[in-house]
Amino acid sequence: MSTLPRAGDSAADPELVPVLARAAAGVPHVLDLTYLPQVDLASGEVVGVDVKLRIAHPHRGLLSPAQFWPAARAAGLISSLARQAVRRCAREVGTPEPQGSSDLRVWIALPGALVHDPFLPAQVAELAAELAPRALVLQFGGDGLELAPDLAARIAALRSAGATVAVDDALAWCDWLPSGPEVDAVRLSPRLVRAVTSWSSRGAYPRGAYPRGVYPDVTPSVAGLVRLAHAHGLVVAAAGVESWDEGARLCDLGCERASGYLFSPPLTGERANGLLRGHASWVAPNGGLSSVPSPRPVPPH
Repeated sequence: MSTLPRAGDSAADPELVPVLARAAAGVPHVLDLTYLPQVDLASGEVVGVDVKLRIAHPHRGLLSPAQFWPAARAAGLISSLARQAVRRCAREVGTPEPQGSSDLRVWIALPGALVHDPFLPAQVAELAAELAPRALVLQFGGDGLELAPDLAARIAALRSAGATVAVDDALAWCDWLPSGPEVDAVRLSPRLVRAVTSWSSRGAYPRGAYPRGVYPDVTPSVAGLVRLAHAHGLVVAAAGVESWDEGARLCDLGCERASGYLFSPPLTGERANGLLRGHASWVAPNGGLSSVPSPRPVPPH
């Protein structure tokens, strides 16, 4: 059963579809984009941005993708909204040539149903030309990513058009194995990120007898997931990293990239562009260190 907020229910919100239509048509101040810097955990270098897409509803404020994508899909507006978002990303943070690092990436999260849009590869080819080669990362998640006879061909067409393709849930990607579509990257969800720092001391409780709020150690499972992704040649990026310990543990596990409030709050396009062009590095809160030092940093006081 869906647990989406009422603002995401198009039947309960007749004003939502016209708002989405204005955003899809490029009307100013309806489509709201902010950017979370993405950091290389080994070096501290800012290597990209996660694009956060929201819709400015006149009565309900800023709506998250979970609140408006279902209505956009029902109204046939997903492709137009995605196209407007990617074009604006290219305009705000895109660079015609790589700025120092060939690994700079602009990650934009899109609903999985968009993979099946037959016009998407041509649109991606046009939009990818406004960024450095392979800099546009289409991060798909949610409904529509179930294995289908044409899924591999659809994803291959997007990659051929110049996009990098990521799956926003590493666990969902595992469902494709052993012979699923070839992609470039997977994300560790905030839930998995929390899990690697929310475990009890090993052996402190009998199996299955953990008290409420205390969880078994899932670190070996997450480590195995990262190794599996690496074995398939995928980059692993974590989302929603908020604490020093989370960043350090992810670095230990081999996760290459991460974003979240540990590094920066969401930024405007202008500020994100400045970070990418200026070859910025994240400076740890204790000062002097330019990366999350592993294996176990001492948190700042």
